[in-house]
Amino acid sequence: MREQGRAYPRAEQHHVFPQALRRWFAARFGAGHDIDEYTVLLSWGEHNAIHTSARGGTAPGGGPEADLVGWNDAWDTWVAGHPDATEQAIFEQAGQMMDRYGISRAVIERYRTPPGT
Repeated sequence: MREQGRAYPRAEQHHVFPQALRRWFAARFGAGHDIDEYTVLLSWGEHNAIHTSARGGTAPGGGPEADLVGWNDAWDTWVAGHPDATEQAIFEQAGQMMDRYGISRAVIERYRTPPGT
C-alpha cells in the first residue's frame, strides 16, 4: 500500500474523466461510453493530492518528481487545446495522465452513488 493509503485509508472514487466536463465527453463518446464507467478508488490522501497543483520535489529514490497541476485543471487545459479530440485521443490522454499522476495501477470501475445521496 502506498504511504498515502496508510495515512488516509478511507477510499474515495475518482472520475478519470471530470464530471465538470461531462457534456463535452458525452458529445465525443456518444452512446458508447459513460464517464461514470471510469472511476478509480483512491485513498482520501491520494484523491486530494491529484486534485492539487504542486511543484515537483525530490522523490524518495532521489530523482525529481514531476510538476503537476490539479487533475481537473490538466483536463481543462487539454480540452481547450483539443476541442475536436477523437475518442481514441481522449482515452490516450487519460492513460497518459493516469501514468503521470501515479494511478495507472488502480482498478477502473463504475461509479457507485454514495449512500444517502
